[in-house]
Amino acid sequence: MATRSRLVIFGSVVTPIALYFGASMTMDHFERQGWRFFNTGKDITTSLGLLSKALHLKDTSAIAGFYTADFSGSRLGLASLVESEEKDGIRKFSFRSDGAQAGKDVAVAEWRAYLDGFESIEEAGLHVHRLEKWDSAGDVAATVRFELIGTPRGASQPGIDRAYFRMRFDISGGSLKIRQASLVEGDRIIGDKPQFVDVAKTAGVDFLNRYYPAFLNQPLKFAMIRYGPAGITAADYDNDGFYDLFIPDGVESKLFRNKGDGNFEDVTTAAGLGGLDGVSVGLFADYDNDGFKDLFVSRTFTSIPGRLSPQLFTPGMACPISSITTMATAHSPTSPKRRVWVSWGCVWARYGVITTAMGISICTW
Repeated sequence: MATRSRLVIFGSVVTPIALYFGASMTMDHFERQGWRFFNTGKDITTSLGLLSKALHLKDTSAIAGFYTADFSGSRLGLASLVESEEKDGIRKFSFRSDGAQAGKDVAVAEWRAYLDGFESIEEAGLHVHRLEKWDSAGDVAATVRFELIGTPRGASQPGIDRAYFRMRFDISGGSLKIRQASLVEGDRIIGDKPQFVDVAKTAGVDFLNRYYPAFLNQPLKFAMIRYGPAGITAADYDNDGFYDLFIPDGVESKLFRNKGDGNFEDVTTAAGLGGLDGVSVGLFADYDNDGFKDLFVSRTFTSIPGRLSPQLFTPGMACPISSITTMATAHSPTSPKRRVWVSWGCVWARYGVITTAMGISICTW
């Protein structure tokens, strides 16, 4: 009986100690694995960044330095592009690897042929997409994302090449070098002409966004608002089937009506929206369900006393727009609780489960 008691006491003492040391060893293992993962990823990222610079400069001597002497991989298909799709003047080419074995000299020669095919290169990058193996000394594997923007020889416009490579790296020599590489997938997207043309001026939207003057000469607690409003609003405010444009502005916001023939006209004053300065955001929605879109405007600054609070404008049957309310007066500059109204955006949404005549509510942030 005494022997059994001693065993119980011994077990009750030894077991917690064993558990403690076991947990400590386990945590230490995971911590070491975590640091190895982090440092390996960091080393690969650094090396790929240097290789990217060599690609950008078409420096094949430097590129060769990133491969081991015994490199053994397959062709990446960089110089073997096959057109796979064409739509609206945009062509897509796929990288095709023949799977042939490639040593270091062949791999570097493939890069040389690929890079020589560009008249100019704007940028080139290699990035770690997924670190697949990092816990074996001297052997690291990763999926690498490749991206290059440049103008191929004979092309009128730049294109973009994207690809994924599976690479194995050797770090046994103290520096990280590629010892295997193969193509996962890749393609080139390129067009014969620009897909977007700036027609704003010829279409009648000849308008220069300006800062509210106070943005330039006084300190701002929220300085990020100095760099522009939340964005323009496109909405068919007059229900003629064409999208119109409301553009927030620091000096005078603008409403441009779409004439339906590819042109716009400035109807700001005619619509009753003249003098809207310091506007951060404007948004259209039919808040009273009368079939006409209403306009909610939020300001950050204004030169008009008492007009810093948000405003809600509603159109009449013939659409000029009139202000029916000045909202959230608790946010006025004279409010003892809040001296400055700052808003970067707003949302229209149906609030609650009961449908009413004013079933759409407004929220700003």
